[in-house]
Amino acid sequence: MKLRNQELEKRIELEDETVHVTMCASSKERKTEQISSGIQQVKATLLTRASEAEVVAYAVEQHFDLPKREVQCFNGNLKSYSSFIQITIKRKTTDNQARLIYLTQFCDGLAKNVIQHYTVLDADKGYVLASGILLKRSGQNYMVARSFIDELLNGSRLFPRDSTALIYLVQ
Repeated sequence: MKLRNQELEKRIELEDETVHVTMCASSKERKTEQISSGIQQVKATLLTRASEAEVVAYAVEQHFDLPKREVQCFNGNLKSYSSFIQITIKRKTTDNQARLIYLTQFCDGLAKNVIQHYTVLDADKGYVLASGILLKRSGQNYMVARSFIDELLNGSRLFPRDSTALIYLVQ
């Protein structure tokens, strides 16, 4: 009977150890899964940050590769008035004082002579009057259309087999 009790005690000990080992193993598996999940999250974060860093680096690289922008000046050429006003003046700011300064700074020749005296007025009034005068003198649709027609009619003559001049005319 003593022998049997010893066998039973050994079996109970073995079962306890097995249960303990199984519990440890499942605990280790859970911890391993948690660690693995944490590692995956860190990898995802690093990949996201790496891709963001790559995007920023690419943008900076492209910025340095671009040539410096040259601001278009308006010299009274009717064909360039609309793009000058839109790109150089209106898209830059909504402040009329800044717009008036841009107008006087980026106009040249007769166009500048016509508007430069409006800088002594109140900024809002000066910009409205200066841009109105430029519009009246250079921005009327019929004037711009007439300018294009005159260039076509009075431009250089096309010679046979002059493909470059023909391409220029078409554009």
